[in-house]
Amino acid sequence: MRNRLIIVSLYVILILLGLYAVFDGRRMAWLLFAGYIGLVTYETIVWMSLQTSFHVVRTLSEISVTAGTSLSIHAQAKSNRKIWGVSSIIHVEDVVPHGLEKSVMLTAHWVKAARKDPLNEWNRWHDRYELCEVERGLYDFTAIMIISGDVFGLLHKREFIPCHTRIVVYPAVRMISRWDVFEKMMRRASTQNLLDIGTAGRVIATRAYEPGDRMHRIHWLATARMDELRVKELEWMQRLVLSLVLHAPVPSEFTIAESSRLDFELAISIVATIGQFALPRRIEVCYYEMGQPAFAVYRGAQMQTNMSFFTDLAVSTPKSSIDSSVWHILNGLKGTIYIVVTTALNEFYQDVMREGITWPQSTLILSICQSDHERTEMEEHIIMSWSARGWKVAMIHSLDQFVDECLRR
Repeated sequence: MRNRLIIVSLYVILILLGLYAVFDGRRMAWLLFAGYIGLVTYETIVWMSLQTSFHVVRTLSEISVTAGTSLSIHAQAKSNRKIWGVSSIIHVEDVVPHGLEKSVMLTAHWVKAARKDPLNEWNRWHDRYELCEVERGLYDFTAIMIISGDVFGLLHKREFIPCHTRIVVYPAVRMISRWDVFEKMMRRASTQNLLDIGTAGRVIATRAYEPGDRMHRIHWLATARMDELRVKELEWMQRLVLSLVLHAPVPSEFTIAESSRLDFELAISIVATIGQFALPRRIEVCYYEMGQPAFAVYRGAQMQTNMSFFTDLAVSTPKSSIDSSVWHILNGLKGTIYIVVTTALNEFYQDVMREGITWPQSTLILSICQSDHERTEMEEHIIMSWSARGWKVAMIHSLDQFVDECLRR
């Protein structure tokens, strides 16, 4: 509406200048009138070009990545007809979802200015940029913005054209080929009659050899038949249930507590790494994030199951408070092995003792802490108390340290 009023005003002024030139009759008045005709002609062409519709498309180097990686994005707009002489004042800019602005601003490769296609396609414009070190989450790109106008700033148009693209940023994970502590816990579970001992050692399948597999697990007949190393899959391993619990309470001022956010991200990454290890081995994972109304069950060896697990972790958010009703859910978990990832060891210990949680000896507690953290007397007491139950406690300050010191020892 604004642009139309400006065009009408320009034509009204043109008429008045024409009348002035006729009545004045001097050459200067006619030169002024002729110059103004050129301006009005240009603005009219621009105004007509602003009515042109655009087709937009967005391409990404990847749509599923892990946290901390980078993405290349190319937004492109193409007009449905040629725009003569005014293509230089068209600007294309992708609309970045909330939460990714920091990733865009940190990169020096962000080309914000649109330009004409070098292949002599005068009706095509681009915006190329990168997202660096993206954070975990689910992001929806909804539109591409096109800004157009004239060189004098009289006419201006800002248009948002729908263009939906979804990016899933999964938690950072580490691949684990061998976990001695976990295997010891599985054997302990089998000796506690939690599994059917009579058929526990029966070989029901084989899989490809992975670095770290022990030599006595190799199925030599299958190896000779298939001309590649094959490893035994025992029935007792595929009947395991892993109860995986995330205990990560945060204060209400979580948005301003950077340390709390980093602890939560590390806890999520550890949970994802454990799932990455367990699910491909056909171990059923019963995952519960304390604060949620229920737990979720993921049955391994299915690609759809694995993706569902990691997608749920991608959208996980911290809980500012955890009420007492969650302990009823914890008591309902029926796992063969229990692994708890906690960012508040003292609080979790007090709640466990108060609620009288009685999990089996095959329980592992992973406590998230800072790299310069020194154990307190209370933490030493917690470790000794749970060691008497047969529970293992490990202090974790980074994902690499979790893999190196806990999973490969």
